Amino acid sequence: IVKIILVEKFMTYFIKKLLKDKNFNIRMTKEEEELLRNNTADYAAMSYYNSGVVSKDTDQMEMTGGNVFGAYKNPYLSTNEWGWTVDAKGLRYTLNHVYQMYGKPIFIIENGSGFYEKIDENGSLVDPYRVAFFKEHIEQLRYAVEDGVEVLGYVMWGPIDIVSSGTGQMAKRYGFIYVDQDDFGNGTMKRYKKDSFYWYKKVIATNGEDLEDLGINIEKDGKLTVSKNILRSSSFECVLYGTDNSIKSVFL
Repeated sequence: IVKIILVEKFMTYFIKKLLKDKNFNIRMTKEEEELLRNNTADYAAMSYYNSGVVSKDTDQMEMTGGNVFGAYKNPYLSTNEWGWTVDAKGLRYTLNHVYQMYGKPIFIIENGSGFYEKIDENGSLVDPYRVAFFKEHIEQLRYAVEDGVEVLGYVMWGPIDIVSSGTGQMAKRYGFIYVDQDDFGNGTMKRYKKDSFYWYKKVIATNGEDLEDLGINIEKDGKLTVSKNILRSSSFECVLYGTDNSIKSVFL
């Protein structure tokens, strides 16, 4: 119904019959029908965090966490510390799916992953895992654009550490700016730029063209190495919008 009314501009005979069969009586004037035709969505805004799978063999499947609801875990994907799967290729698939379904430009308004982390005694936080996460997802975003998907923009979630709405934790950190506060509200609230701050700044400046990792690397044994030339100055939900940014509809 959302697609037909807000994208295809008219309530078709099939939808009218469906509503009638479900005992929905929608009184609509000619003027209101004209409003529908002239006020369709101009673009779709979507969030992307992780993916899940479906299976008839649920007894053999493990549940995994998610932003809105849980799903069965894909055994071939890694997960973060809260069980969310990391599926960068799923972003490309989802963008193609949404674009094919609605035929509207897409704006990614949320994409990210939470991590446990602490700053060191010098106020530094090296976070190559966050850089790797965003790098992989932005690369898949590029592939989706090459596929022909019209993407208006991309916004990561979120720039600064805040209390997670899903778990109520401050320790579940998404931002590239560290906030000195714990789960109980203790701390100075002082802000510290993580290494990913400088990486993402460069990504924005180059419009996503330069995704190099600023010299931060993780060796196979898990040890962290930082090259000498590192560039840092210190240690499915979807919303349809109109061009006036008014929300036309929300759906899952």
